[in-house]
Amino acid sequence: MLLFRRNQKKTPTQAAPARPARLGDAIFSLNDDWYIREDIGLDHHNIDFAVVSRFGLFTIFQQSATGTVTASGNSIMINGNAHDYIVKTIKMCNAMIESQVKARAIPIAIFSGSDVHGLEASGIKLLTPDQLLPYLTSHDMGTLSPKQIADISRGLRSLEASKPAVKVNRSPVALAQ
Repeated sequence: MLLFRRNQKKTPTQAAPARPARLGDAIFSLNDDWYIREDIGLDHHNIDFAVVSRFGLFTIFQQSATGTVTASGNSIMINGNAHDYIVKTIKMCNAMIESQVKARAIPIAIFSGSDVHGLEASGIKLLTPDQLLPYLTSHDMGTLSPKQIADISRGLRSLEASKPAVKVNRSPVALAQ
């Protein structure tokens, strides 16, 4: 005996809400024309990523603050509170990179899981990880030559090589504590 089911209305399945993109995934999905250097330490500060291609040099700083991010002139407002230290730190680190590699760098602050209003505050681009790739590939601050890209890459590499080695105390006394 064959049993048949009555046709039931099929409802479209609800798509799961999209997870916010992770910054590392977005950066490493760039094609091979991009030189990527991550975790550059500068005088007690950190640049999460520096990327360079014919589009230019970009320094990328991931921010831990979440909420509503608003560009307000020379300030970054997060949930209505001014966070001027973010602007000062990013500008200082960006200037240090520019002096080391002798090239102009575009600073980018990435706010994961935040709602970003306004593109720029005091020369710093404010983006989410989802907005980063379209911005990088559409931005054209002037085409860099292959020689310029190689020189900048070499400068970034020397910064990475000049970081002091981390000393680990492996004495029995330290291990016992």
